[in-house]
Amino acid sequence: MRYTVTRGTVRHVRTVRTVRCGLPSAEQMTITVKGHIYKTTVDAADELGVSQKTVRSYIERRILPAPPTVRQGLREVQVFPVEYLAAALKTIANWQAGRENSRRGKRPARSHPPSQ
Repeated sequence: MRYTVTRGTVRHVRTVRTVRCGLPSAEQMTITVKGHIYKTTVDAADELGVSQKTVRSYIERRILPAPPTVRQGLREVQVFPVEYLAAALKTIANWQAGRENSRRGKRPARSHPPSQ
């Protein structure tokens, strides 16, 4: 483990194993388990046009269904098959369209109680 000191506080720094440096999209951060290649959250975010945090948020808020998982060592890792990403694109488009419609004035007008 490595530690760095910044202004009197000790902070743990994790070792980075994989760095994205302009790799072609087919080779970005994939996981290989028992000969099968799986796409990760990084790949899903790239294909959906959002950040990794947004993908995790959509899953947590149940805008997107939870993706399948594979076991890698002691961990279970979420993977994103092509079929899942195609369905996710449609789901996100429908969800965003619904939000846009509600923002364009389709909300009910506020009614103020009559003053006496």
